[in-house]
Amino acid sequence: MESKNERKMREISVDGLPVIGQGFFGTVYRLDDETIIKVYSHAATIEMIEDEKKKARLAFIKGIPTAISFDIVRVGENYGAVFELINAKTMMDVIIEDPGRADEIIKMHVDLMKQVHETVIDDGILPKAKDRFMEYLDIIASYIDGDTLEKLKALISEIPDDDHLVHGDMQYKNVMMSDDAPMLIDMDNLCVGQPVFDMYSLYLTYKAFPEDDPENTMTFSGISNEMADHIWDTFLKMYLDTDDEEILKEYTDRIRIITYIRFLFIIVTSDLKNSELGALRIKHASEHLSALVSRVEHLV
Repeated sequence: MESKNERKMREISVDGLPVIGQGFFGTVYRLDDETIIKVYSHAATIEMIEDEKKKARLAFIKGIPTAISFDIVRVGENYGAVFELINAKTMMDVIIEDPGRADEIIKMHVDLMKQVHETVIDDGILPKAKDRFMEYLDIIASYIDGDTLEKLKALISEIPDDDHLVHGDMQYKNVMMSDDAPMLIDMDNLCVGQPVFDMYSLYLTYKAFPEDDPENTMTFSGISNEMADHIWDTFLKMYLDTDDEEILKEYTDRIRIITYIRFLFIIVTSDLKNSELGALRIKHASEHLSALVSRVEHLV
């Protein structure tokens, strides 16, 4: 039975509207020159959307450039959140339209991510990223061998508690460019923790997903694998401010551990696990984790 608020809710159709962003749990459409709408997957509830809105306001108050929805609407059987973002494009759209600006956009993204990671949140307001990943490990436990599982749990549990902000999915389709200024969207994964819990989303999007499906980069992001490699490599060098290959490899291994825990969770909790590609991804992600825990001593 619908609540009173739901009966009053405005209804919007997205038929024929241009898609400007797409994630695992929602699609972003351009409504007009001044507004966009994020349509959530069928599993989303009003409470989940309101929770994301609260997290966005928290980030905004802390000085993070953040898009905050001003209306929740019905879109068919699903819900949508409407945002005012004048002439907005995603960072990925900008790179697609002008590949020559790629390094400029990557630098802007790195600066924004560092601003996020320098932001302190009072204890207890947001969930801890490490607790979230311990829950992921419980869910994927049957897909990795026992020794690897115990080593992964030890690595995650040994990460010191941290009160700095983590976005949780800061790939380039979740950063809008409004009048050439960056603006974060998709705040539902907001939490606190070490930077590694944000950096993994770049590796996941531009390296892990294309690993067994080379067409994925073009299908999801609209770019070539060469550009995806360039984004990842340049991002990591800029964030760490180093070209030292040994340091880059060491940090990449740490990031890959977080990546493949999350990757396995995404696969095994969706219909992807029932496909041939899903089975291949599960196999390779499990193998990567077993190899990585043998040489990674900590994730800090």
